[in-house]
Amino acid sequence: MDNILTLTHATERDVDLLLVEELKCSADFVRWFVNKVSAKAEAPIELAASDVTHSRRRTYNRREIDICLVLNAPGGPPTILLIENKLDTSEQFEQAESYRAEAEQFIQSGEACAAYTVIVCPSAYARQHAVFASKFNVNISYEDISAYLAERARQPGELGARLKHRHEILEQAITKSRRGYEAVPLPVIEQFNAKYVALAMKECPALEPGPSMLKE
Repeated sequence: MDNILTLTHATERDVDLLLVEELKCSADFVRWFVNKVSAKAEAPIELAASDVTHSRRRTYNRREIDICLVLNAPGGPPTILLIENKLDTSEQFEQAESYRAEAEQFIQSGEACAAYTVIVCPSAYARQHAVFASKFNVNISYEDISAYLAERARQPGELGARLKHRHEILEQAITKSRRGYEAVPLPVIEQFNAKYVALAMKECPALEPGPSMLKE
C-alpha cells in the first residue's frame, strides 16, 4: 500500500495552498525562502515578521497575483514578494510584465522599500519556458522546495509526517504522476462533442476545439 499515491494527481492549486500554508505557519520556511530570493536577487532583505495572501488582485487590472508575501522590517516600509506558481499551464498574455509593473507600483507609491517578482515552478518548466521564466527577478524550483521539506521531514512525530506528505506532493507534481483510473465512456457526450466540432468547423473554421472535445 505504500506505493499508492495519496492524490490522484497534484494540481497547481494544490501547490498554491501548500506554499501558502508553509509561508503562513513556518517561520523557518519563510527565512529559507527569503534567503533564496535575497541570494538570487543579490540584495539583502530585512525580515522581522511576514504576512501572506493568496489570489491578491493586481491594482490596475482584473488579473490576480498567485501569492503575495509581505516582509516587514523594523522601522521602515516592507519588502514585497509577488510569487507566481506554475506547474504546467502556459503563460498568460504579458503575465510576467504585469507582475513587474505591480512590483514597481509598490515601490513608487512608497508601500514597499523593495519588491521582487518570483516564479516557483519545476525545473523542466523553467527550461521549457525559459523566456517567460527569465522575466521574473527570481526563479525558485519545486525541486529546491521539495528537498528542503524532505530534509526537515527527518524529525519524528506528526510534524515530520506532515512535511514528508508535502514533500511527496511536490514530487508528484514534478513528475506529473497520476493514480490510474478507468475512464467510463458515455455515448451521449461523444455524440454531442462530434456534432459540436462539426458545427464549429462549418460556422467558424478559425475556432479550434480543445483536446477534450476531439478525443474519443
